Amino acid sequence: NTTTSRFVSVGLPLKFLGSETGIKISLGKKRVLLKSFHFTISDNRLDTSVFRLNIYNFKNGMPFENILNQNILVPIGKQTGTFTVNLSDYKLLMKDDVLVSLEWIEGASSPKGTAVFLSAGFLNSATWHRLTSQGEWKKFNGMGVGFNMDVQRLAN
Repeated sequence: NTTTSRFVSVGLPLKFLGSETGIKISLGKKRVLLKSFHFTISDNRLDTSVFRLNIYNFKNGMPFENILNQNILVPIGKQTGTFTVNLSDYKLLMKDDVLVSLEWIEGASSPKGTAVFLSAGFLNSATWHRLTSQGEWKKFNGMGVGFNMDVQRLAN
């Protein structure tokens, strides 16, 4: 989902630390090297915030376990716009379907109320969400949050 729209967005409800939103990305049957992750914040009502990038495998059609072995933290502050997280130093080799998500782990709200709105598009991949880090994943079809990755195919 490569959308950077500021008019269509999905609110990331920040009632609880650990709230998480993501999309399924199909990497293919052969391993690829993850180079970078991109997302766009269309509206940001936080004075400060830090998100953790998570990548989950799937089991029985549901996100199962985080397959990252280290934290990838994404400090946002009060900014909006397109963000790129360089993944090259992590040397992440993956294949098949994964769920790529952002988890809210730290932040303070502004007087306008606590919310971050992520750029989204209609008829994109479904958006997955859960309210807490150990909560149940729920899938929302029809509108996909604008998360995407650059990958490098590896030689056979």
